[in-house]
Amino acid sequence: MAATLNIAVDQGSNLTVNFPINNLDGSPFDLTGASARAQVRANYGAVNVLIDASTTNSNLTISGNTVTWQISPADTANEHYAATDDSSVVCVYDLKVTLGAQTFTPASGKFTVNRAVTR
Repeated sequence: MAATLNIAVDQGSNLTVNFPINNLDGSPFDLTGASARAQVRANYGAVNVLIDASTTNSNLTISGNTVTWQISPADTANEHYAATDDSSVVCVYDLKVTLGAQTFTPASGKFTVNRAVTR
């Protein structure tokens, strides 16, 4: 089961999110050779992907037992976030890690974009 970690980012800003992954005994999980992917969607049933981050496109990096997500201003520039007058837009995300034949989801939750006036 994925740990719930809610993320909030200010529109047009950079944000770094670290996901340390540990074994059940608390020791660091060895992610050597792993790949990772994270997606943000408006809701769980949404077809359109708002942010697609991966180790392939370098938005996600892995070092030791930690997956790091670099969220850029361009990631929150999507027109979906501008389609409302609300001060924030709440979406959902999850992070999937693949190591060999194993794929697991260490984190998921709400992905909130706090809208900006200055762009």
